[in-house]
Amino acid sequence: MTTALYFNRGKIASFGADLYAARVTHNGEPLAPAERLTDLSAPGANDAGQSVRTDGREILFWSDRVGTAGDADIWVSTRSSAHGAWSPPVNLGSVINAEFAEERPNLSHDGRTLFFDSLRPGGVDDSQDIWMSTRRPSGH
Repeated sequence: MTTALYFNRGKIASFGADLYAARVTHNGEPLAPAERLTDLSAPGANDAGQSVRTDGREILFWSDRVGTAGDADIWVSTRSSAHGAWSPPVNLGSVINAEFAEERPNLSHDGRTLFFDSLRPGGVDDSQDIWMSTRRPSGH
């Protein structure tokens, strides 16, 4: 049985970070070289800080691509199966993203709580603080 290791590679300072995946065994042994996720990575933008839902059917990441409200926004992509093609990324919108940087999304194990950091007002000493948002289970 295999799984995928997701990571970003590239220089964020020069807008060159892209998302990658590598197939690995459950013991972490690579099965093939890592591949750039072209369906998730936008040219000339940073795409980084990915978090994949436990079932492998949803990925969240931050990006400063076109369509971003602030310095960086959180984007999401889904797929019908753990090994299917990713849908085009969608900006999570104003419920999560503000005109400030939102970065480093992290999903809880059950996929219902999203943790992220942001420079938005209301934090401590104008620093990048941890925020959270919850969602209801499907069908509710």
